[in-house]
Amino acid sequence: MSSSTLPKDAAVSNDNRSNMMINETNQLSEREREILRLVATGLSNQQIANQLGISVNTVKVHLRNVFSKIGVASRTEATMYAVRAGIVTIDRAEPALLAATSDVLPADSVAVAEPEPAIEEPAPLPVVEPTTAAPEPAPQSLLQAPVVAAPASTPRRVGWLIPALAGVALLGLILAGAWWSGWLGTSETPETSADQARWKELPAAQTARAGFAIASSADKLYVIGGEGVGGVVSTVERYDASQGIWTNLSQKPTPVTDVRAVVLGGKLYVPGGRRSDNPSDVTTVVERYDPNTESWETLRELPQPRSGYALAALEGKLYLFGGWDGATYRSEVFEYDPERDSWRERTPMPTARAFADAGVVEGSIYVLGGENQSGPLANNEVYTPAQEGAQP
Repeated sequence: MSSSTLPKDAAVSNDNRSNMMINETNQLSEREREILRLVATGLSNQQIANQLGISVNTVKVHLRNVFSKIGVASRTEATMYAVRAGIVTIDRAEPALLAATSDVLPADSVAVAEPEPAIEEPAPLPVVEPTTAAPEPAPQSLLQAPVVAAPASTPRRVGWLIPALAGVALLGLILAGAWWSGWLGTSETPETSADQARWKELPAAQTARAGFAIASSADKLYVIGGEGVGGVVSTVERYDASQGIWTNLSQKPTPVTDVRAVVLGGKLYVPGGRRSDNPSDVTTVVERYDPNTESWETLRELPQPRSGYALAALEGKLYLFGGWDGATYRSEVFEYDPERDSWRERTPMPTARAFADAGVVEGSIYVLGGENQSGPLANNEVYTPAQEGAQP
């Protein structure tokens, strides 16, 4: 509804509306502005969570706050607000949402489509009266579609039909090429081509090792520590996938193996690990690598020695699951807060184990497999930090 249709005492001038919008926008945090922008471009909550590295529940909380601050009740209204406030431009906004808001957006911000030219309908054909009894109608599935006058949407149907016919023609060419290759007796089978397409040999790492930590940051791969033919190493190598180049970096202060690494805030965290061939030589040391300064620093130690643990990062915190303490398999869960440089113990896993792996899905951490005194495990257990104090 435009302001001209409102009662006089409810009408608000354009200047006042602009000032109100500026005040509302200033109330939004940087994260809330970013989420509002992504909503206006048509992303779902899950897509926003994936792009920002947060959980879907966190996205929902931010959206509730945004809607409350700017006084809207739907994604459509939020999109209209984002365009008016200049948070998103009209060419980036979700078309489906803009279609619902074009009648209330400013006239100079919405491109108006030119009406399609009217299509003259052909003159009706003369009706010929049948001279004999009409035959019994065939089943509907055997009848051809009746010829009718082309509706106004015919050009769009033709526009759709041309790519479809082109696709059929392209498929014919592909099939003909496949037949021709077989007729010429080529020695390469489709299975061989598919396998070669899936895998590609890349430059090998400079150090042969196992039990290392691996993590990616800023489109580069980092390989840290591990155990080679000469024992446990402190070597750190970086692989640049865009150039196919390996580079040696500053060595880790403490050589360790049976470790994992995660990235938080662009820095690589490597807790604990085994320091030698002795299985009881397990450390509590925690070290962090900064790719920007190519330097290592020592952080607060683990509450207990650990190697062979599972590791994951969620909502800005690091979570360590189970592992080997030098004497037995463990079930404890430790949470690390990098802002406070502090560890705290959380609800333990139902199954004590080491050498498991962990992955994050929608605000929960799944811990799979591993081994304990009974042998290899197939256990799949999920931990939800937000439910600590209830049933995590």
